[in-house]
Amino acid sequence: MKWSFLLQTDRQVYSAHRPVRSRKDAPWKPAAVAAVAALTLMVQGWTGIANGETASADDGCRLLPIAELESHFGAQATAVRASESLAGTMCSADLPDRRQGAELLSKPAGTSGPTMEERLAALKRPLELRGAQIESFGSVACFTDHTKIAGATVFTATCFQEAGGHISLSLRSVDQQRVSVEAAKELLKTAVLKRE
Repeated sequence: MKWSFLLQTDRQVYSAHRPVRSRKDAPWKPAAVAAVAALTLMVQGWTGIANGETASADDGCRLLPIAELESHFGAQATAVRASESLAGTMCSADLPDRRQGAELLSKPAGTSGPTMEERLAALKRPLELRGAQIESFGSVACFTDHTKIAGATVFTATCFQEAGGHISLSLRSVDQQRVSVEAAKELLKTAVLKRE
């Protein structure tokens, strides 16, 4: 898989989600926000063109557990956005702003894509170089990461599974306690139950 495809997919997804910017958000440059999403979108975006059925962008937001996310983060969801791309159906929400929120990417069962083992193999080296942790829980795999944006460290936790079609959920926050693997795994489980 070529990195240029991953970056191109990242740009397409990011540009579809770009909010109207205010002065308050000025330190959060598009390139910096894209950096936080880069590894998340790598796990989410490493796919070919789907050969099976497709879902609408609204289906992705139906799966995103908004009430549970609001409870988890202790904030109202704002700027809930849905889009479709080669990677699948994506829904993201800011809780309450770009520095804290969640993204969910899903593909219907029967669509082409890598296996869990292929995805983990592709992620292992880049994540290890960044000092990130990868954990596997049978049919679910998770990883944590962090990056500096405008002088602040933004932490991420992503969990995904391939059974029943790819689905991944990522949490991001400047508060490291809010983005644990355990929280991402539980929220992913809620999203999977909504899909069934």
